[in-house]
Amino acid sequence: MLDVSENNLSGRIPSWIGESMQQLRILNMQGNHFSLNFPIQLCYLRHIQLLNLSRNKLSKAIPTCLKNFNSHV
Repeated sequence: MLDVSENNLSGRIPSWIGESMQQLRILNMQGNHFSLNFPIQLCYLRHIQLLNLSRNKLSKAIPTCLKNFNSHV
C-alpha cells in the first residue's frame, strides 16, 4: 500500500511507482495537485486493486492499459 493522499504534491505522477512497485495493491494519491498525464509505467501495476487519483489536476486521457483493469470501488 502506498498512501500519499492530501499532501499537496504537485507536478507529474512519478514513473518509478510503476517501475519499482509492481506488486503494489493499493495506491491512493487523491487530493494532491498532480497534473498533466498518467505515466505509462502505471500500467505495470498488474496487481493493483485500488487506484485513487481523484481530486487532482490530471488533464490527459487515461491510458488504455488502465481502462482494461477491473474497477474496484
